[in-house]
Amino acid sequence: MKRTKSFLRRTLSSFSVSMNQRPIVMTIMLLVTINLVFLGLAAVVATAINPEPYATFFHALAAVFSFLVVPATVAGLEDTGMIVLGTTVVVVGMLLFTGTIIALVTTTLRDYLINKGGARGKLNISGHIVILNYNAEVPAMLVKLMCADERRTVLVLSDKEKSQVRADLLSSLATLDEKPAGRLKLIVRQGNPSSLCELHEIGLTSAAGLLIVNDRSNQSDQLGNADYLGVLKLVLTISNLDFPENFPIGVETCTQVATDTMTQMQNDIDGLKNKNIHFFSHHKMLGEHLASHIDTKNLYVIGENKKLKYMLNALADIKVRQFRKDEIAAMADSLAKNNEANVTLVILSDDTTSPEAYDANVFLALIELSQRCGIANRNFKIIAEIIDPNNKKNLEKFNVQSIVISTEIISSYAVGIIESAS
Repeated sequence: MKRTKSFLRRTLSSFSVSMNQRPIVMTIMLLVTINLVFLGLAAVVATAINPEPYATFFHALAAVFSFLVVPATVAGLEDTGMIVLGTTVVVVGMLLFTGTIIALVTTTLRDYLINKGGARGKLNISGHIVILNYNAEVPAMLVKLMCADERRTVLVLSDKEKSQVRADLLSSLATLDEKPAGRLKLIVRQGNPSSLCELHEIGLTSAAGLLIVNDRSNQSDQLGNADYLGVLKLVLTISNLDFPENFPIGVETCTQVATDTMTQMQNDIDGLKNKNIHFFSHHKMLGEHLASHIDTKNLYVIGENKKLKYMLNALADIKVRQFRKDEIAAMADSLAKNNEANVTLVILSDDTTSPEAYDANVFLALIELSQRCGIANRNFKIIAEIIDPNNKKNLEKFNVQSIVISTEIISSYAVGIIESAS
């Protein structure tokens, strides 16, 4: 008894493993086995009902099998018992075998379509642009690529779903007064950008260019956190791949320290020395761009983010006064009291919050400022930095003289890396 139980356990265990490894093959084998057992029982019943036509068991088995293969043969039977048996064989056979085979084919086809819809599996493409990781700048990059004269194929590999990427792209297109011609083939693949297997499957080495965006730019400003997890790991991964000569690679870092470190690293690490990599600092580029909009000697700043220090470093001989978001009343009183001329007020977006709340503090600051200083007749210039381009038209209603959209600045530079190479 113990041996029987042990044998059954081993058999069930082996069956479970095989079913997990080869589910379709094992399911078909199981169905065939069940059908053979059923047909054998039906042959025994047939010999019991009407033994005269069947000389042996195998003759009866052949007759029963003919019921399953050619159901019309049941109509030629005269014995009522055999008619009932033949009908039962046909119905059970359809349910056990034919129906299950259709279900398996349907499931296989569905999985194939799902894989193709998610760009899974190996893709036989070339000349495309690859974007690794995903952040708020990617939709703006796609829009700019749509405006190109030639038709482009762009593949985005990240942890985002296809529906979200397409929704973000449509949202970015809605902010444009004139829609681009739409010369873009977009492939969205959900996967791991740091996986060499994934990179081979998307045909990265046969692409026209590569952009690595930092999906952690709103997190810690330290090299060991945001830049390592967001970018450096991918840079080290692509060092294992061979690209064509002058293959353009754009890499977005958070800080200038990270850019300098990775540039030095490129000169020292085999696999990176011969690659055409352009590192650029997200925060430094935006900070210097904000500074280029300031042309006065008196600067008031509301809020603080990671771009502020780069903006201030780019300004010389300018009197700067910084105010927290809860000090707008004091700032408005200072403006009214000092009655200074040629004052520029910069309102910085909070880049440490969730994407849906990026620009909330900018609007809150403008609302409170407008209540104290008005909207139409202010004697100072306002520069506002936002991240979401969908907020631009609403921001213009507050009489903001300069609006800096972070995502558009970064996306323009990143796409420029690819365009200049081509």
